[in-house]
Amino acid sequence: MDKYCRHGHEYTPENSYVHNGVVQCKECRRVNRNKSYRKYHPPVSPEIRWPKHEYCNRGHLFTDETRILKKDGGSTCRICNNEKQKEWAHQHPEYMYKTRIESQMWFRYGIRSLEERDVILASQGNACAICGRMDCHWGKGFTNVWHIDHDPTKPGTHRGILCGFCNTSLGRLEKNIISVNDYLSKHQQKNNESRYDDALRKKDYEVRTVPLTICQEKVVKYHYAKSGSNTATFRHGLFLKTEPNKCLGIAWWIPPTKSAALANYPDNWKAVLVLSRLVIDPDIPKNAASFLIMQSVKLIKQDPRWECLLTYADEWQKHSGAIYKATNWIYCGKTIPEATWLDKDGHMVARKAGPHTRTKDEMLALGCTMIGRYSRHRFKMVLPKHKGNSPNGTLNSKDHGYNGMGETI
Repeated sequence: MDKYCRHGHEYTPENSYVHNGVVQCKECRRVNRNKSYRKYHPPVSPEIRWPKHEYCNRGHLFTDETRILKKDGGSTCRICNNEKQKEWAHQHPEYMYKTRIESQMWFRYGIRSLEERDVILASQGNACAICGRMDCHWGKGFTNVWHIDHDPTKPGTHRGILCGFCNTSLGRLEKNIISVNDYLSKHQQKNNESRYDDALRKKDYEVRTVPLTICQEKVVKYHYAKSGSNTATFRHGLFLKTEPNKCLGIAWWIPPTKSAALANYPDNWKAVLVLSRLVIDPDIPKNAASFLIMQSVKLIKQDPRWECLLTYADEWQKHSGAIYKATNWIYCGKTIPEATWLDKDGHMVARKAGPHTRTKDEMLALGCTMIGRYSRHRFKMVLPKHKGNSPNGTLNSKDHGYNGMGETI
């Protein structure tokens, strides 16, 4: 076997190959191919490549960046071409919008045309596939715009058409959809077990006077203070008419301290009452508290001795008094921060014990712990004055047919 080709090139593994059983030289092949290319593709002279004119019809200078060579040897201006495309797009906005939207839909959702998109929406009854909403439209925006739902892990596919709210909610909850279903099922079962409706209906409930023992039992069971006064001026209970012997909540009214009464109603401090405890069973409608308060106030209005009502919302329990605002009480600001004491069982203990106010040492001697100083939100309601009051401003409850507990005698 020869070691060199006829042109003197050495046969090496890098410079040789076998064709039809004959060893060939790669260097010779490259030379022959170049000769054949130049035979049929002679080099273009600069005069032919670059015509004599240096500017286009609109006056743009031809450069390597702005010149576009045509197959016939001519050239056109890239700047003019771009301007013509922009002008045409401006004159045909609907076509450009349709083309752009269809291109995006095909890339993202696998939908080829707007017509195919409309067919999908029509198959859903022109409504959201989840909530059934029908007042959306195609276009820009979010709230009232249709959205094409798709699986983020599978680009180029679609599942349906949703409204903006459902599409966003599904995107946020889809990863935890099993946990969401379990959560809703658990609370749905809990709500089904409740014997009361979601909203209180006034015709089904009544408010009447209850014994003090019932008030104390409710406070110990549900109120964070776990205790209350040993007396009461008014004690009203909430009852379902179909279960007249089961109390569902209580409103416990007592006279406030003289200083609190004077600070809120100096005209007649003896005619002031304070809502000491408000307790509602946890499984009855939320608006039951407002119903109980307003019905209790109506019963108090029948007794002409009382002209002003007070109530407080404790900040240390994160109460803001929303229930009192909802029942038209007047917000009077916050009280001065006072020490809050709890006993060993976590029950709140008042420093006021009858006419005596306990000192810090006395509270510690009782085994109480001060958890901090907190203010209370203060609310007031002024009642309409009754006609026929005595000249000295005092009232006799028996003269007006009341026994001091809201009960007629």
